[in-house]
Amino acid sequence: MPSNGIISFHSHICATLLAFAFCADILSTAEAQTLPDPDGKPADMSQPVQVYILLGQSNMLGAGRIGPADKDGTLEHAVKEKKLYPYLVDDDGNWTERKDVRNVRVMGSGLGGMRQFNNEWMTVKGGTIGPEYGIGHHLGDAVDAPVLILKSCIGNRALGWDLLPPGSEGFEFTDSKGVTWVHPGYKGSPERWKKGEDPKRINWYAGMQYDGDIARAKKVLSEIDKYYPGVKTTKLETAKSDELKAKIAQMEDFARRARFTQEGLKKHKAEVAALRTELASLQAASRGYQVAGFFWWQGDRDSRSEALSSRYELNLVHLIHQLRKDFDAPNAKFVCASLGQTEKGATDGGGRILNAMRAVDGKSGKYPEFQGNVAAVYTHPLSKGGSSGGHYNGNSETYMNVGEAMGKAMVQLIAGKGLKLSYVSTAVLSSKQEKVVLELAMKRGIEDVAGISTHNIYPSTARGITVTGREKVNGREASTQVLHVRFKDWWHPGQGPRKGDIQIGDFWAGKPFTRKQTILKVGEKEYRTGSVQGLSIEESESVLSLLIAGEYSVGDSVRKGTLEQIDWNKPQFIRKGGELVSVGFLHQGGSGSGFFDLQIKQIDEKLTIEQVFQAVP
Repeated sequence: MPSNGIISFHSHICATLLAFAFCADILSTAEAQTLPDPDGKPADMSQPVQVYILLGQSNMLGAGRIGPADKDGTLEHAVKEKKLYPYLVDDDGNWTERKDVRNVRVMGSGLGGMRQFNNEWMTVKGGTIGPEYGIGHHLGDAVDAPVLILKSCIGNRALGWDLLPPGSEGFEFTDSKGVTWVHPGYKGSPERWKKGEDPKRINWYAGMQYDGDIARAKKVLSEIDKYYPGVKTTKLETAKSDELKAKIAQMEDFARRARFTQEGLKKHKAEVAALRTELASLQAASRGYQVAGFFWWQGDRDSRSEALSSRYELNLVHLIHQLRKDFDAPNAKFVCASLGQTEKGATDGGGRILNAMRAVDGKSGKYPEFQGNVAAVYTHPLSKGGSSGGHYNGNSETYMNVGEAMGKAMVQLIAGKGLKLSYVSTAVLSSKQEKVVLELAMKRGIEDVAGISTHNIYPSTARGITVTGREKVNGREASTQVLHVRFKDWWHPGQGPRKGDIQIGDFWAGKPFTRKQTILKVGEKEYRTGSVQGLSIEESESVLSLLIAGEYSVGDSVRKGTLEQIDWNKPQFIRKGGELVSVGFLHQGGSGSGFFDLQIKQIDEKLTIEQVFQAVP
């Protein structure tokens, strides 16, 4: 046995590792996936055009250089030399063209006139790119209906001033020098003034750029046939529309006066949402389009102001609500992306922007109304250097990476219920393949899917797919349905479905099983662990709390450097056998990096880690 007490197990330990494939934070990594080449076919024009509106400032505007091919950081170099984003070029090396996605970009300053820069099928052209190519290709691959990418923005604009949405209130802020400034609400002017002084209005007001950007986007939509050839419209069923509006108003009025049980309120909201969806579909058919989502990449100018960055979360929440109202799109999804130079934990203005975006993400739980319809992308791991203020040095890979991540996040929201995807780099499902996997899960009885993950099966080259259902909690027990799915191209050669398996195309699956976990509480935080044996829940919580707090001693055979690799937030099991307590934790690198088994001697409230066994995949 090695002197440090670490044992590397053989490949059979991978069976245990597969149980831990559900712990990745996909929000923070937003891993890009390889898409198939566009098939050149038009979209299903019997459906309304699905409009996705791109807003923000220079980040969204885009400064990624397209050429030349011999210069690192350009799109041509990335595609032709690094072989990245292969769906952008065909076999002859020419830029591909999507016949199911239109790319439209308009721009203007404030309430000024509209300049049109793009109105064509999605293909690479011009001198620079933004995130629209990654976004458009992901949506085009996932959505059968026609897609319109509509960008309306200009650079150097702040959410807290130029882009302030209607209805926003003013506020006071005292700076580090003790000076109190008044910042205006919507349509107020100037940008700020000292408290006690009379404001002197300028030729600009709070929200002027918002009004202009929205007006220009609406102008495009009012002439939808000029921007999406072949769009179909129908005569609005006025009587049915009026009936639905009246019913929605009646139910909302009733909700303001009534007292509901928690379950009753949930049911009432679901009924109203269903009516709104029906009304939106009716209106979309008559107009020929439906605003399906918004993309927001902005924050640089706000990050430079302590006052504006401190209000960013409040303004972002209001922005989401106002956009849905202005475009009559209550069900539209919203995806935002952080500044590429800002890391988690940053406390400066960029850190406040990042924290605001993570707060509005539906998975954070802070804003229940955003669950399943708002997502944030953490872009620092995706950035190739530079900063938002310097346009990321014009590196096209940054714009493509962020665009792909934002597009993928939107596709997840469209799939419904905040589906979490966690893929290893050797096994990435396309959006269409994900639909097959979800259909297979439903046929196997998992109607409420929480996530899909993939994993390697070492030492072979096979890869597996795991579907997890939504967690159900009963006291201290959490149960989740789990389904293992096989894909012909990834599975062991010559092996196919077994008797009783259900198959759809090249995918098949047996019966799901139920994974049960015990909920342990340390302070206000809950931890889920695979099994607790030989100890009571209270005793297990005592052991876990001491380990998390670092209140333990270490035996001679244990290296402290090994303990620094442990993710103390991911306990996997707690078992007592004889004099020792065995506690399992994941590696900080996630389930794909193995886990640790700590052998602990406990005397009263004192813990000594005697040995550490490490399972390495």
